[in-house]
Amino acid sequence: MPKLKDPSWRTPDVLWEQLHAEYRFNLDVAASVDNTKLPSFFDASMDALSRPWDRLEAPARVWCNPPYNPKGEIERWLRKGLREATRGVFSVFLVPMSSSVGWFNDIVIPYAEWHTFRGRIAFVDPVPGHKRESPKQDNLLIIFDPQSHVIGHTAVRSSKTGKVMWTNAGARDTGI
Repeated sequence: MPKLKDPSWRTPDVLWEQLHAEYRFNLDVAASVDNTKLPSFFDASMDALSRPWDRLEAPARVWCNPPYNPKGEIERWLRKGLREATRGVFSVFLVPMSSSVGWFNDIVIPYAEWHTFRGRIAFVDPVPGHKRESPKQDNLLIIFDPQSHVIGHTAVRSSKTGKVMWTNAGARDTGI
C-alpha cells in the first residue's frame, strides 16, 4: 500500500480553485480526510494504485498530488495515470519538477501535456502558529488527456493563481 505524503500540507486554495474550475475534477486519488479537495477520494487504505479510477463517477476526471517519497513513488503514480488514460480516464498530477529523472523523459515527454510554474507553490500548513516552511522545490503539472492528440504541450502558470501565463502547443500524435 502506498505511503502518503505528510497530510498536513495542502494545495493552496486559490491555485486549487483555478485548476478545479479549468478541469472539473471529480476524484482525488492520493488524499486523506485532512487534505482532500473533493468529496470523492481514495486514501491510503483504498490503495488507488491497484484499483480502477473510473468506478466512482463517469467520466472520471482525476486530481492527484501524489506522495513524493519514497524514491520511485512518483513514477508509480504517473505510470498508473498513463494506464488509466488508455482506459479513458483524464488525470492531472502536481509533482516536484525534475527534468533529469527517468519518469520525466519516459512518461511525461512522450505522453503528457505539462505545465511549469513561475515561482514556487507555497503549500499550506493548516496548523496555526506552525513555523515550518513549505517544501522548497519547483513544481510541474502533468496532464494525461485521453481525448487529446497533442503531446508535449507546455505552459507556464502562476504559482499563486494557477492561471496560464504562456503556452506552446506540442506535436501532433495519434494519441496515447
